[in-house]
Amino acid sequence: MVMEKKLADDGPTTVTPWSVLLKKENDVSNQETLISSEDAASLEAIKKSGLCYDPRMRFHATLNEVDDHPEDPRRVLRVFEAIRKAGYVSNTPSPADAFLRLPSREATLEELLRVHTPEMYEKITKTELMSREDLANLEKISDSLYFNNESAFCARLACGSAIETCAAVVTGKVKNAFAVVRPPGHHAEPHKPGGFCLFNNVSVAARSMLQRFPDKVKRILIIDWDVHHGNGTQMAFYDDPNVLYISIHRYEQGRFYPGTVYGCAENCGEGAGLGRSVNIPWPCSGMGDGDYVFAFQRVVMPIAYEFNPDLVIISSGFDAAAGDHIGQCLVTPPAYAHMTQMLMGLADGKVFASLEGGYSLDAISVSALAVAQSLIGIPPSRLHTVYASQHAVQTVDKVTEIQSQFWRCMRPKYIPANPDNAHVSRLHDIIRSYQAKKLFEDWKITNLPILRDSLSETFANQALCSNDFFQKDVLVILIHEAPLVLGDGRKDSNALKPSDSYLVDPASLYIEWAMQQNFGLIDVNIPEVVTGENKPYDMLEETKKLCTYIWDNYIELASAKNIFFIASGKAAEGVMNLIASRNVTKTVRCIVNFFGSEPLTGLKTASEDDLPSWYFRHSLIFVHSSDECWKKPKKNKRRYGRLIQSEHHSGTSMLEHHYRAVTQYFSHLLKKNGAS
Repeated sequence: MVMEKKLADDGPTTVTPWSVLLKKENDVSNQETLISSEDAASLEAIKKSGLCYDPRMRFHATLNEVDDHPEDPRRVLRVFEAIRKAGYVSNTPSPADAFLRLPSREATLEELLRVHTPEMYEKITKTELMSREDLANLEKISDSLYFNNESAFCARLACGSAIETCAAVVTGKVKNAFAVVRPPGHHAEPHKPGGFCLFNNVSVAARSMLQRFPDKVKRILIIDWDVHHGNGTQMAFYDDPNVLYISIHRYEQGRFYPGTVYGCAENCGEGAGLGRSVNIPWPCSGMGDGDYVFAFQRVVMPIAYEFNPDLVIISSGFDAAAGDHIGQCLVTPPAYAHMTQMLMGLADGKVFASLEGGYSLDAISVSALAVAQSLIGIPPSRLHTVYASQHAVQTVDKVTEIQSQFWRCMRPKYIPANPDNAHVSRLHDIIRSYQAKKLFEDWKITNLPILRDSLSETFANQALCSNDFFQKDVLVILIHEAPLVLGDGRKDSNALKPSDSYLVDPASLYIEWAMQQNFGLIDVNIPEVVTGENKPYDMLEETKKLCTYIWDNYIELASAKNIFFIASGKAAEGVMNLIASRNVTKTVRCIVNFFGSEPLTGLKTASEDDLPSWYFRHSLIFVHSSDECWKKPKKNKRRYGRLIQSEHHSGTSMLEHHYRAVTQYFSHLLKKNGAS
């Protein structure tokens, strides 16, 4: 017999001996304890929000009583209790409640087969009769799942309750609704369960609404803000033009659960459903209110308005909430409330939220309460943060570019990586040609030959030098990315108006200064992409190889006794690698790195114990004031160099605004060393 214990408020729950009896009793008593359909009809004039909660869903639990599993049966209890204690619903439903209690029920086989295969249904149903030993063995070979003899019933109950709650919204019984259900569902694929999910509650509910109410529901938006990508939901509707699936999730290049590439921004659907999958994949943990609201304002809501759904379904996981140890993000209850309120402006307010993940009992309860408050019309509290991080801006920019192929509201428009037209050129190539011509005219600066086969094609015309740098005592090496082009493109075509566009090239300030001081100069532009390159291009690796090549073949052979490096953005990695791999300490006087939006990296070396100390004494490392290094001091901080706070975000902006400080410091060092 399965080990069982009571539905206690103060501990994890498994199956009780009287669960089957209670299940039958509840089937009958639901008509008595919940507001009847006749009573609900009388409340039509003051239509309420709906709430579905059934304590029997807590029967699904681990076999081991002491197993502290994150998908804890108390999750649904804590959510319901938070809403009840706030006064919006009571154990004995009352006309004074803000929420109308909606009945629960099991999903039928016909409903489940609208999404799942018969084989999957049979696999889950068989667990009702399995021995404890067989259940334990099944858990070992499953993808982040556990089972007991009540799991199949709870999964049917969660799915059926989601269907019934969603139907109450569609039919107008309630204005919107929240289904507090478990087990969750969005990882359950059509042919297999996974990730704590047995049946895909939201997918089955959506498919059921399309089939049951074809006149009322023709287009459904599913927005999934669970911290994990809803691989099952995306797969269920990947070729369906009538369901738009938008997911905001932690992705990390597919390393974060579910550990697949389904959630990348490039996966947009297929066939008739092309453009109906929108993935917003965060590259890291720590994403917060400003990031999520930014994604809503730039991607979610514009696409949702254009799609114009008849029903909005929220896969409402709360594992991105601040305090969730699995999601490790920082979304606060006000942010969930604001996102819910924005969605309520769609589909005539027909919004259905279904609980997914969320593994901190405290975080899930306050976050779900915030969603519930928005549903009943309580204005959201103020956001904790309002600014999007650089990671969010970069991710959203990429998503808008990709989705612009399918949605008119998305700007800027997508530009193919390799245009077929022979008369089309990349602007950075044109700019570099202009720079080379201008620098030759002004200072007789010419190409620096790069004769290594693996580098010559990549950096043709990208490395320049003054004609007499070999004889100079002072040598400045400037390594940077392409300059910025600022302009307001036409909204419908991405076209920049040349007369109103500007080239921002702060590297020219340093070049002019070095040449006026009669110093030697090497100027290297690092392209983000290489025109006409047929092989894969790794910008960081190529930069590292280039820096060591220039050192071995030019700098080390030159006469310079006072060498200064200036690097910005991704180019800083090349200089860091050079310091660790070559003996530069005798002639290099200072390294200046402008990290901008790039993550701060330290010196990686074990060959010379004193090298980090030397680097600290001979460096100026400019880092944005919001970087984590200012909040959590780095260990072995000397290997990160001498850190200086900057209020500027990009390496280009730092180059410009710290120009005077850097050049004055160089002059100070030269005077101190007696160099001219």
